Amino acid sequence: MQIKKIKYRWFYTSSGKLVLAGKNAEQNEQLVKQAKKNDIISHTKEPGSPFCILKDKVKAQDIKEAAIFCACFSQGWKKKKKEMEVHMFKADQIFKEKRQKTGTFSVVGKVQKCHVKLELWLGIQKKKLRATPKSCFENPLIKILPGKISKEKAIDKIKDMLEKKRYKFSKEEVASAIPAGSFELGK
Repeated sequence: MQIKKIKYRWFYTSSGKLVLAGKNAEQNEQLVKQAKKNDIISHTKEPGSPFCILKDKVKAQDIKEAAIFCACFSQGWKKKKKEMEVHMFKADQIFKEKRQKTGTFSVVGKVQKCHVKLELWLGIQKKKLRATPKSCFENPLIKILPGKISKEKAIDKIKDMLEKKRYKFSKEEVASAIPAGSFELGK
């Protein structure tokens, strides 16, 4: 993918496919405009989610992992939802109407729908801390779910849990890896 992943949320699927996601409306707009015809795009049924871009020639598992990531980084996490509906479609199905706000689009044609649980695991990809579906890691480290622990407290707890496992990441690195909202932490 020629789009620089540095400014976007990103992770690699279990088969090694890069997934990029916007952090805000402007980034969603940029990503969708740069998507190629056969790229797979995912977005939650409800507003307030990133557009996630996955290159063509992907497996069903890649699409499911991108859908989980999309749902977990949506407003659904802040609302402590347990499950969400995610829509997947090809980039050539998306279009912009004149009066649509930045980061919003319309879709024409059939969309694939799936219901996913909001659950992520922290692990290491390309020497970076990432929160992705468990299947994306050979060695998943910490399970995270929407819950009651504030993000600030969760960051401290996650940092301590990682240090016990001999991984050293700054608070900023932990904060940038996880969704907005509150948390429940697993082992």
